[in-house]
Parts: sequence; structure tokens; C-alpha cells
Amino acid sequence: MCVGCRSLCTPRPRCATNVLSFSAFRGLPAVTSNKASTERWLTPTWTDEFSGSSLSKEWQNRGRTYEPQSLRRCSRGSAQAVRVGGGALRLSVMKDPSRDTLCPALKDGQIAGRYAYRLNGHVGTDDGFSFRYGVAAARIKFPRLRGQHGSFWMQPVGGMYRALAGKRAARGLVLAGEVDAAGIAPADVVDADAFWAQIDRARERAETAVAGMRAGRVRHDPRWGDCPAWCTQHAICRVARP
Repeated sequence: MCVGCRSLCTPRPRCATNVLSFSAFRGLPAVTSNKASTERWLTPTWTDEFSGSSLSKEWQNRGRTYEPQSLRRCSRGSAQAVRVGGGALRLSVMKDPSRDTLCPALKDGQIAGRYAYRLNGHVGTDDGFSFRYGVAAARIKFPRLRGQHGSFWMQPVGGMYRALAGKRAARGLVLAGEVDAAGIAPADVVDADAFWAQIDRARERAETAVAGMRAGRVRHDPRWGDCPAWCTQHAICRVARP
């Protein structure tokens, strides 16, 4: 994996020719990839060849809880589904050995079937590595079976959140031209004037809130005096408990 490449690779101090080999696994045959050179890329600011037996410190396991209110009600990320060895990272999907019941999978709000709870390999460098401009590249062998949804994503470090109601799509604030806006709500991609105006307003609100907390003004203060009917996260709604 090569991420955040910047300077030209001359005289190619860190360029390499890579070959991936996968040993036989649970009935699947051993395979070896074709050769691929990194010469056409630039000298990377961070790479991971997965040469050890565990993830490096830059990686974290993601999505480690079931989310009944979302489409991840039946599967969660787990280190049990992550394996490093032989110069490769293997992300798997497996049954959750800690669950002996079936999960009701929903489609359009209706139960479409009941399936065993699953663990999946889901890792990211959220708190370990980020970059502003550059290239992210990886050699990946995706699963052939449908439904396992292998992917390689770049996500913004900050400025995004998941809505508490509706389709719970990712929302936030994105400066037009800074990132590929695919998958981001069009209304959230704004020009520089609107972007920095919203940043300034957010900073002013945050400073006012911090000043109030430092002065001891801390109280339950939901927007309408109670948890709104559309809120599916009532457990974190700021309402005084008896």
C-alpha cells in the first residue's frame, strides 16, 4: 500500500517490484499475482507491506459494534476477522461465535430474512495517518462471492457526521474542489466563501459554549425541550433523567 506519494522516485530509492502470494485457505487454491512495479508512482510518505504478523500502529479496527438502527444491524467489524501474514492483509467475513441467535435483516423496513450474525474485517488509518494531497494505491484481491462488499476508501478526516434520522447518510461540510464529492450530498459541497463563513460561525458557537461551560453553565438543553420524535438516538439525547 502506498499513500500520500509526493516527490519523484529518482534514483528510485524506495521503488520496488511487488508480487503477492496467497497460500491455500479453506479449500481455496494457492495463487501468486503478476509482478507490479511502483516505479511510475512517487516516493511514498507512508507504506505498509504487511511484513509482520499483526497490523502496524497506524491501523485501527473500525465499526466494532452492531448498529440495530442502521444497515449494520447484522454485522460488525472485529479483529477476529483480520489476519496479517506472508506480506498480505486478509480481511474476512465469518460467523460471530458469541451470538447464538439469528439477526432479522431488514429491507424497506420489513424483515427480509434471518441470518447468523457476522464479523467482518474493517480497518482504517483514521487516527494513524492522513494526507491532504496525493495518491493512495493498494494491490487488492476482492472476493468473488456477492454480498461481501470489499472496498478501498478514502474518507475525510473531519467535518463529516452521520445523521440521526432518515437514511442516516453521511453529511457535513466539504470545500468544493478539495476532494472527490462522490457519495457526498450536493448541498454539503460549497465554495470557499460559504465554507469559511460556516467555519467562522461554528467557531463562534463553540467559543460561546466553551465559555459557558467554564463559567459553570452546564445543563440539559435539548432544542425543543424534549427528545424529538424523529431522533433514533434517544439514549444520547440531552434530557434530564429521573
